[in-house]
Amino acid sequence: MLDTKDCSNKVAIEMSDFKPEIREIFYFKRTDGTVDFEYWYEDILDLACWYSGNCFKTEEEALKSDIDVRLKAIFKTKSTDATATQQAIAGDDGYISCLREAQRENTLLREEINAMNQKMADVTKENHLLKEELSLR
Repeated sequence: MLDTKDCSNKVAIEMSDFKPEIREIFYFKRTDGTVDFEYWYEDILDLACWYSGNCFKTEEEALKSDIDVRLKAIFKTKSTDATATQQAIAGDDGYISCLREAQRENTLLREEINAMNQKMADVTKENHLLKEELSLR
């Protein structure tokens, strides 16, 4: 099985030169060598493609790239099971799992911050009301 708990070895360090505009099509190469496209919305998966150097303006650029070879190196498994290795390479399991886990964690942190901000607003409002009440006495 893939070690999805340690994501440190899942992200390449070379960013793509091309960064699409919102709703612009970009191409990326899967670990099996096929090329696919998406519309850029700058979500976590789009940014993962860009940060890992797997974001291309044209299908031809993606086809010429050796990014699939680099991605295969990233998706090393600890298992000797050929099926698990093949699934990891074809399905991007570990990399996408790490990204989704990071996205979930960010969402939870945002929710926690929003809840704290709401509590702070409530306390501030309560303090303001108490000050008004004191000034009327």
